[in-house]
Formats: sequence, C-alpha cells, structure tokens
Amino acid sequence: LIADVLDKGPAKKAGLKRGDVILKFDNKVIDNAHTLSRVVSSTPPGKKVKLVIWRDGKEKTVGVKIGTMPAEGGEELASTETDWGFKVQELTPELAEEFGWSKKEKGLIVTEVEPGTPASVAGLKKGDLIKEVNRKPVRNLEQYRKAIRRGKKGKLLLLVKRKKYTFYMLLKRD
Repeated sequence: LIADVLDKGPAKKAGLKRGDVILKFDNKVIDNAHTLSRVVSSTPPGKKVKLVIWRDGKEKTVGVKIGTMPAEGGEELASTETDWGFKVQELTPELAEEFGWSKKEKGLIVTEVEPGTPASVAGLKKGDLIKEVNRKPVRNLEQYRKAIRRGKKGKLLLLVKRKKYTFYMLLKRD
C-alpha cells in the first residue's frame, strides 16, 4: 500500500497515488513491504519497470523509471538494509514523532529487524536510535555506510539509544 508519494519522485512521475496497492513489480508478485523494498533496492537506477497496481477496485499497469535516493539532504527518504538483518533511515521530524524521539535528536532510526539475524540475536529493536557505528558518529546514511565498510569483518559495534538509555551493542556473524 502506498502511504505517500513524494512530489518530485519517480512514483509521482509514473502517476502513482496514495492508496494504490502494488501487486507486481517487473512481473514479480509483491506480497509485503519487505519484498517490495528488496526488489526495488536490487533494481538499478534508470531501469524502466512495469508495475501492476490496484486502484479503485481495478488492476492497472503503469511504467516507472527507477530513481536514485540521495544519501543525505534531498527530499526523498533514503533507507538502507544490511546483511546484518536490519534497516535504518535518517531520523526526520516525522520519524522522530512516530518513534517518540525529540525532533532535536540526531542519528539513524531502526525501522525493521529481521528475526533470526545477527541484529535480532544481539537485541536490536525497531525504534532504536543508532548514534555510532564502529565508534564513528553517524547522522546520515553516507556516514553509516562508510562506518560499516571500515568495520572488522564479522563484527559490528553500535552505540544505541533506547528510550533514556544509551549503550553499546556488538553484532556478530560467522
């Protein structure tokens, strides 16, 4: 279900509207938001794909050109998923309100944690605020990606803020 369409984004240009339900993306059946996120993120920017959507009780096919998400700044909300089993997004005033954080808070909000992954085993939770990755402060996705790349293989050290507590969390994988 499309909750919002950004004014200058590819979805708007393709004619997608709030309330549309994406049924297929490039002939792949979309059964949940995670599947959609995965197929979109694995599609190269600039590629034109066909979407089958449900609007007003009818199926409709639309073409959309996959855009890029700015790492920082821009209007679009970039998010990133790692093979550690969690997704983060830059903390916006809207996300801060949704997850109960101050609008002055900085960091990356955990928007999803997959069960059975290093992130869930370590205890990371949706709504946690990541302040540092591998002892490097992170305020945007670009800093986050750099810090992850510089880390030791098989280990990820996060400084996490949860409610009023701030603590380090070590994620491990084989």
